[in-house]
Amino acid sequence: MPPGAVVHSAQNAADPATGREGPTWLLEGKPLPHLWENNPTASWKHFDDGPPPHRHERAIQTALLDKEAVEQARIRVKNTDGPVLLLSATDDGSWPSSDYSRMVVERLEQEKHAYPVRHLDFDNAGHAIVFPYVPTTQLVYAHPVSGRISTGGSEPAANTRADESSWREVLAFLDAAVHSRQKALATLSGRSKHDRHLRSQHRYCLLTGLQASRPVRRLTQHDINATRLPPRPSAATKRSSIPRCRICR
Repeated sequence: MPPGAVVHSAQNAADPATGREGPTWLLEGKPLPHLWENNPTASWKHFDDGPPPHRHERAIQTALLDKEAVEQARIRVKNTDGPVLLLSATDDGSWPSSDYSRMVVERLEQEKHAYPVRHLDFDNAGHAIVFPYVPTTQLVYAHPVSGRISTGGSEPAANTRADESSWREVLAFLDAAVHSRQKALATLSGRSKHDRHLRSQHRYCLLTGLQASRPVRRLTQHDINATRLPPRPSAATKRSSIPRCRICR
């Protein structure tokens, strides 16, 4: 399903008693800031008065004109701890997912995100990008709560192409992410074993009074504290003729 870059209001999924400009998400019982909150440019006129089938995307575009409201409603994508794949559609009737995906990519670039970020934008596809081999003919629907009729956009053939293509890309992306994670864990495991060996040798040299003769690895104070080693030899001791350790310094 195409992503968002901001927290939306309840829109037409809202309980009619609450209203479509009310909050959607709660955190610890409190509403999260959303795009419609204190937003003077947000209007449902383009949805209500637009030609059928009605598109939420038209109303949301009005709300995106207020930059301050957009910023307060931004999803904190910088907290993402892993690779990111974004699937968007140029004819998304639910929300402007192509624009949202570009916003996410831009923010992650600003934050110098440490993982791969990929954005796939499917021409003429709509909001219903899912897995392949399922019907794509239901484009207009009445929401089960509010009863309002709207469309996710596009037409069946374009949605079918997006489903098939995105599925292959998702599988390849996940496969690459898993292999990258496994490789990183294996590297860390190897380093951990190497560090344990060095700490063991370092403990031996301090306990026996040996000194370093050449810099193999400088252990930090954290390493020393973690292994409860005795203090390093004093400067006076280092100037003595005690044999030097060839493992640490």
